[in-house]
Amino acid sequence: MGTHFSEKKALKHINAEDVLGLTSWLTSFNNNGEDHHKHHEAITLISENLGRKAEGNNYAVINATIIPYKGVLNRFFGQFSLTKQVDLHQSEPIEKIASANTLHLLVIGGNDIMAVIDIPSNQSAKEQKIRKVALAYLEQIERLQKIGAKKILVSTAPKIGDIPEFYNTSSRDQANHLSELLEQEVSQQIKQRFNDNQVAFVSLSEILNQELNKWPQQKQHQACIRDIASDYFNLKHFILHDGELAIKFINDCSQPTLTNGSFVY
Repeated sequence: MGTHFSEKKALKHINAEDVLGLTSWLTSFNNNGEDHHKHHEAITLISENLGRKAEGNNYAVINATIIPYKGVLNRFFGQFSLTKQVDLHQSEPIEKIASANTLHLLVIGGNDIMAVIDIPSNQSAKEQKIRKVALAYLEQIERLQKIGAKKILVSTAPKIGDIPEFYNTSSRDQANHLSELLEQEVSQQIKQRFNDNQVAFVSLSEILNQELNKWPQQKQHQACIRDIASDYFNLKHFILHDGELAIKFINDCSQPTLTNGSFVY
């Protein structure tokens, strides 16, 4: 009971800034073989608490996905899926949703691509999964229209294979292929299903390519820092804030070069 009480007490202090750290920790937690059941209750408490704390005009949360996936993180990130985000927005006053001056911006899909890459299946099955993800995305766009949204701007993630995490790995080509497939499926369906005065698609891949081409080749896919929470595995210490997270610089990066924008990522 004492541990349970401490976790609940700590949840009162969670705010929007903690979401990034919590999700980073949970990603590391999932990848490093720690006993998932040991922190099951605490993960549930944290996710439900953060889900209730969504306020303002931005419901996006790092690592959220369009559809749920199997695994320990699903219990956490399921609180912030696109469906849940639309649920929260639906509770807003109708004049805020239906105003012709309100732009609904949807940018999601990168975490779905990463999740599909990790699914043990062949290429054809992964492609089929991405098509299901695209259809689920379209369903939420239709939901937004039904609750009154007049202007919706949509995108998927840029080419995931070009980000540092994938660029120099064997998964790069597959990540880019699935990114292109998701963009193609979503953009084509939008053209077929919606009036372009109400729902429009913009390609982040094209924008990212334009930006990357402004940089020297050797720096186009280099990161300045790595995940600041990647070595922080103890949930109780994390939510009680009795440890310190610090930036971990890589690729000869430093605070001055980070500050002056010498790295793309």
